Amino acid sequence: MKWLFEKEEPIGLEIQETFFKVGKLKKEGKFFKIEKLFSKPFVPNSTLKEKASLIKESLKDNGLSKFKYVITQVSEKEVYLTLVALPKLSKEKAKVAAIYEAQNYIPIPLNSAQVDAEILEATKNHLHVLVGAVKKEKIKELINLLKLANLLPLRIEPESKALVRSVIPQTYCNLSDINLILDFGEERTLVVIVQRSKVRFSSSIPIGSKLLTEIVRKSLKIKEKEVQVLKEKYGILEIEKVTFTSQAGELEKKVVKEEKLREIILPPLIDLLEQTKKYVDYYLEKEKHKLTKGNKIKRVFLSGKEAKLKGLKELVKDYLNTEVQIANPLVNLVPSPIENLEPISQKEALSYSITLGLALGAFYQNYD
Repeated sequence: MKWLFEKEEPIGLEIQETFFKVGKLKKEGKFFKIEKLFSKPFVPNSTLKEKASLIKESLKDNGLSKFKYVITQVSEKEVYLTLVALPKLSKEKAKVAAIYEAQNYIPIPLNSAQVDAEILEATKNHLHVLVGAVKKEKIKELINLLKLANLLPLRIEPESKALVRSVIPQTYCNLSDINLILDFGEERTLVVIVQRSKVRFSSSIPIGSKLLTEIVRKSLKIKEKEVQVLKEKYGILEIEKVTFTSQAGELEKKVVKEEKLREIILPPLIDLLEQTKKYVDYYLEKEKHKLTKGNKIKRVFLSGKEAKLKGLKELVKDYLNTEVQIANPLVNLVPSPIENLEPISQKEALSYSITLGLALGAFYQNYD
């Protein structure tokens, strides 16, 4: 959705509560080169002015101070989306009618919200329109932050749209398959249902990598660095129990931690998938009369920091009973699927899916 007017030469700027990420792409023929990609944490309890100062300073340190225009995002937890079906109307009339109809489904007064509508598709007798709303105060706060950093927003869009732009291969744009993206962030997981590269449904679940790390740390009484090592090495795989002699007591203690890791991490992941399944069932039931490819999710893309957690792909596949892929946020940057694109690997890129999607937004006008 286009919240503001657009210009050229922007950078992608992802701003979250505790950190920000920057992405700058350069077009080379039909494809792209990553010029800059980095992340910085905000100091806890930073003011708006302090956050703006850090953004400004970091752009300068990375040779990006000359760029004033940004494409940025509003947190999905602040976005209210609803699908509206209308009889055939002109584009302008359809948007007005869809926004009027959406008042029945969006739980905030529309006169206090920034509202936009996007026509997703037209059938023989109907138009399907996606209406989105964000509280004006949230948009105002974001714009004030950017102004303090001497930046101008060319477009402010939902995180889900940027995510789709980087994760869903362009070759899927014209397919009627229904896809699901699960993006595991620091604080929360985004659930995005996509068809023909268009967001059809999105929600935010407050279960993320930070929560998983914290419950393991507290349960096993170990340091965060050790939690990260255990998670990366074992994930939620079942560990075969091994018994050692008394002389190897310390080693035996470590194996116990590895066995408990699955027991600790599994419940919040199951909770996450339970909520995801409810969202999927709700969407499929609500839209069943509009769907052209049957009431089923074709595939799931796993993105974000925990996407490659060992055993997660298999868990999602079993729970949602569908094909599951590890997303490749580099897929729309290069001519063929690759695992690395200097200066970043596919694994590292999984944490920059939204950032890369924002950066791509400067070039993919027809893909929006």
